[in-house]
Amino acid sequence: MNVTELYQLTQWIDENIRAKDIAGKYQAIFNVLQQNARAGQQQQPIEPHKEALIETISDISLEELSIDQLAFLGRLEIADHVGVHAVSNIEDILYRNALDIPTAASEFNKIVDAINKGLAKAEQIKNGLSDLVDPEELPKDEALIRVGFTKEAAVNNVVDWKKWSAIWYDIGRGIALAHDRAPEDIKVVGAKKGSIVIELAVAYAIAKTTGKIILFALQVADKVLAIKKQVAEINHLELKNDQIAKQLEQEASNLVEEKKQSITVLIFEELGINEDADGEKRNALEKAIKKLIDFIERGGDVDCVLPTEMEEEGENAEDVKAIREEFKEIRTIENKIKQLEHQKP
Repeated sequence: MNVTELYQLTQWIDENIRAKDIAGKYQAIFNVLQQNARAGQQQQPIEPHKEALIETISDISLEELSIDQLAFLGRLEIADHVGVHAVSNIEDILYRNALDIPTAASEFNKIVDAINKGLAKAEQIKNGLSDLVDPEELPKDEALIRVGFTKEAAVNNVVDWKKWSAIWYDIGRGIALAHDRAPEDIKVVGAKKGSIVIELAVAYAIAKTTGKIILFALQVADKVLAIKKQVAEINHLELKNDQIAKQLEQEASNLVEEKKQSITVLIFEELGINEDADGEKRNALEKAIKKLIDFIERGGDVDCVLPTEMEEEGENAEDVKAIREEFKEIRTIENKIKQLEHQKP
């Protein structure tokens, strides 16, 4: 995460956590629980405070944040207590886990303490960076594509690096040519230690097409995973007739191949590339689409960061808006897929 991106996160925290008084709404529930735990005290209703909290945190979209920003929000111990997923934790503490009132109060007190500490740290970071952030860190006509090599797409040695470098050359070249640009227009502007992450500065048009391909691929993966979950549930029931499970597995396999081809057709149509188009452009883009889909299927990550200072009425406003929406939906589907992967039949 670059400095501008970190500063942007502190502004997001101000707008979504501090201004909406998330800590105060958790504190209100703690106060009622603490009072109700005292012997001889008249019991106060908790529902109004619970509903107010749930309504507020449910409207906070974590998908607006980049992968790195969300991870840092987690390190600040704020991420787990906002967004739709936090609602389940509230319900667990108040109802499902059958906790006694003092224990439930203690849990809410811990949340309040964690959020307040996170807010204090975020404020320190914002004050420290306020005079150092350069809003022009990226040119106005470029986005930052962040490529993470993880899981089966990990880089563990130089052989892996050579293979994935060649693959990403083909991906970048194919998408660049589709927009009448040269591969050299995609610039490597940064790298990170730990799990290998490469940062690429690309034109908005290239970022938009990259996002569209990933979004289509994840939509397919989501459907396939849902089918596989059905198969697992059927197998868990240990039915004597396993034909249904086999048919579903075949359906998942067919769906993958069918949708991969349809993704290529859709991208070609969107970019206006037809049968009469230059053969090299068509072949390069088709290869790029297949390899990018394979990278995503193997567990690779692709995220996008846009300049913080973007004029809404600027000439690139429509592309920027489309890219933001694409990667917001990408993160939503990725989170859904992760939840499905961890669910047991």
